Formats: sequence, structure tokens, C-alpha cells
Amino acid sequence: MPDLHELLAREASRGGPVFAPPFETLVARSRQRRAKQALAVAAAVVAVTAAVAVPWIVRGGGSVVVVGPAIATTDAAGRAAAQQVVNQLVADVNLPAGASPLATPPAPLASEGPTKDSVTAERFFTVAGTMDSVLAYITAHPPTGLVENGTSTETGGTGSSATVEMRGVDFAGTETSSYEAPELSVAVVPQGAGVALRVAAQATLRPTRTTAELVPVNAAAVTVTYRQSNGVAYVNSWESPQAQVLAGALNALYTQGSDITDTGCVTSNPVYTVAFEVSHQPLVFTDYGCGFIAVTAGGVSQPALETGSVESRLYSMLGLQPPPQSSAPPNGSAPPGASSPAP
Repeated sequence: MPDLHELLAREASRGGPVFAPPFETLVARSRQRRAKQALAVAAAVVAVTAAVAVPWIVRGGGSVVVVGPAIATTDAAGRAAAQQVVNQLVADVNLPAGASPLATPPAPLASEGPTKDSVTAERFFTVAGTMDSVLAYITAHPPTGLVENGTSTETGGTGSSATVEMRGVDFAGTETSSYEAPELSVAVVPQGAGVALRVAAQATLRPTRTTAELVPVNAAAVTVTYRQSNGVAYVNSWESPQAQVLAGALNALYTQGSDITDTGCVTSNPVYTVAFEVSHQPLVFTDYGCGFIAVTAGGVSQPALETGSVESRLYSMLGLQPPPQSSAPPNGSAPPGASSPAP
């Protein structure tokens, strides 16, 4: 029977994402070892809050153990959590004394509503002062937990007749598994002897991550196919602990929002694939270089994930140098460490 080095070299020469005999062999050996072990049966624990749950799923008998990041139990729960956050951001903004709320937006400050992938909240005010003085006050008293994220200016007219028609300042919050970093913006326009302003917050929603795309933390083996820009493919298979390192990195990723996944990026030439076997079904993570990781569980598509630091881990495990320093090995040969388990 060919040894592992020969099998890996043979698969690498095919150039395609092949879930090859080394992976099957490793899984079979691992199953035999686990069948000989006496494993205690553990209880299933699911921690649930009003909007967020942590999927701790522990099963005995050598089957599945999953510990994933906190995720919203449903898309509706994630939307509700995000809506609560943006409502609070708008309510907590610090305005100069004497700010008076408006029931309807002034003409230059149009209302911006939510979309199917975002939630919004907004309020409108008038306040004494100038655009510069009001923004200076707001910048000096930033909302708790937010950081300034830029300013904006809109002008009308041209040349010497140009006038400033609107100024603004933006703040950003902290992303979660349910939504991307929320944004708070304050836009100010002249109105009468003072100014009118719009305080608006927005959060882009993330799809709910499914338990089907969480890798068991006791993953026995993993097969990785990585393609460099020159088309050379490297295939390697690892048992634990390398398999568990990749499982942890993938389980920690948030889902990617539709603003990235719906860009029309071509998904035909993967940069890498990472394949596990879960309950006798393939769980495959594929990065096409489009800013997200496509996931299939048993051949069924799951919500895409952010890319995180997975590729940099693969560089290290395969013994490759990350771009732009990478170079093709001579004659398409495998780089050091590419055909054997990483230490």
C-alpha cells in the first residue's frame, strides 16, 4: 500500500479539490482507535438568552462535540437584537443643551429607512449654534463605547461661490455574531438662526450561523487543498491536533453579510478548501478569494463566513510563505512541509 507521502503527492498532481484516500485512511484509523476507547456519555447543554444562544452540543459514544461562538437563535432574534442596539445609540447621543426634537425631518435631511439586511433608527433636532460648533461639541462628547470613524462635508455651488451645505461626523461600534459594526452618524445643516441635525444609526445584519457548519472540536482529521496564483495545488491531510486547530479557527468566524456575498464575485477557482467529515458527511469550507468562505454540509449550502485568519494558518501549516513574498517551487515540486503533517 502506498505510504502517506506518495498519496499526497499523487493528489497534489491532480490539481483539483480532491477528498482523497489519505483523508479516508486517517478517518478510518481514528474511528478504530475511538471504537476501542470506553467513552463516557456527556449531557447536551444549550445556553439560551432572549436573543442569543451558545450552541454547546456534547454527545458521548465518540460521535460529536461542538462548541461554537455565541449566535442568534434565529434571524428574527438577530434583527431584534440589532434594532435594540441602534435604538439605544440614537437615544444616547450627546447633544448641546437646548436641542429640540423635530417630528419630521427637515428637507435637506432625508429619512433613511431599513432594508432586508439592515436595521436603522433616527431622530431629528434643531439646536442653537453653527454647524462647526455643534459638531465640535458632539465630537468632544462621543457616545459611550463608540469611536470616531470619519467626518464629511457637502458643498453647493462652484469656485468662489461654493458654500458648505452639510457637515457630519461618524462613529462606529463593536460587531457581534448577529450584526456588523453598528454605525452612528450625525449630519448638520443650517436652519434659521441655528442648525438642524439628523442622528442616525444603522447595523448590517449577519445571517444566523447554523450548527451544521460548526466543526466538532474533537475533529479527527482534515484535508486541505491550497492553490497558489501559479496554479500549483498542494494537498495535505492532518489528524489532531492540527485538525482541531483549524476547527477552532473556523468555528470562531462570524457569518458574512450580503454586502460582501452578493457582489457577483466569480466562485469557480478556489484559493483553498478545508474538508472535514462530520457524521459520515463532508463539511467543506471553500475560499474563492471573494472576501468570504463558502460552506457546504453534506452538499447543502450554509451561510457564508468571514475569512478571518484561516489562510494565514494554512500558509504556516503547509510551509508556504504568504504573498507577496511567495514564489513557485522549482518544477512545481511541493514546498517544505507540504506533503507531511506540520509539527
